[in-house]
Amino acid sequence: MSKWRKIRIFLYAVIFVGSFIQALLKLPSQTSEFVLDWQIMALFFFFSALAIPFAIFVQSGAPYVAEKWTIPTLDTNFFSFSDPLHFFHFASHCFGFVGISVITVSVFHDQSQIYQGVTYILLSIGFLVGVKLCMRMCRRKYEK
Repeated sequence: MSKWRKIRIFLYAVIFVGSFIQALLKLPSQTSEFVLDWQIMALFFFFSALAIPFAIFVQSGAPYVAEKWTIPTLDTNFFSFSDPLHFFHFASHCFGFVGISVITVSVFHDQSQIYQGVTYILLSIGFLVGVKLCMRMCRRKYEK
């Protein structure tokens, strides 16, 4: 197991436990019902999916960006400025862990928080879709 995989697992655990405790300490709402606002959730998904290709397009002209990029994996350095997609790949996992922890708490504690957890999950999926879009759009930049 690489050093970066260990760091990621540690950070994922810290993020999961931290958001779990934060959601658990949140006072339950007066109504235990939850309302899913599909328009806002779709906006989070599409904004995150389209914002990443825009950010990568803007950043691809920077002087510190590497000539050839590598495909993001769990074993790569996610703080590398020369490979811009690695951070967004890491951030998508972080949002996913926050969403899973909030949904877990909402099942047992306060069901009105499910909306927040689902929104984080959709944001995570949107980030992953954005990363995949960038990989398709910039496939010439990747090492073969």
